[in-house]
Amino acid sequence: MSSSSYHSSSSSTGGHGWPNCKCGSKAVMETSWTDDNPGRRFLGCRHFREGRKCKFFEWVDDEICKRGKAVIIALRNENIKLKLKMKQCTSITLSSVSLL
Repeated sequence: MSSSSYHSSSSSTGGHGWPNCKCGSKAVMETSWTDDNPGRRFLGCRHFREGRKCKFFEWVDDEICKRGKAVIIALRNENIKLKLKMKQCTSITLSSVSLL
């Protein structure tokens, strides 16, 4: 897939030269963390998490090669594991302090 190009000279562009979504709001850039598109940026409606979906969606980045996807997924998963371990350590430390 090819990425789209955005120019601020277009009449349908938002604050960063990005297009407005179908509901008229400025599009926002997000990052996908799915296994199919890890780390790939896209533009979407700023209200997509609120349930008011105008269904506006455009990829900013080209698709990542299979090796790149595998590396990013492995790093993402390791990051999740480390965050969980940190949370557990913090929880244990806090409970130890409260016993004193």
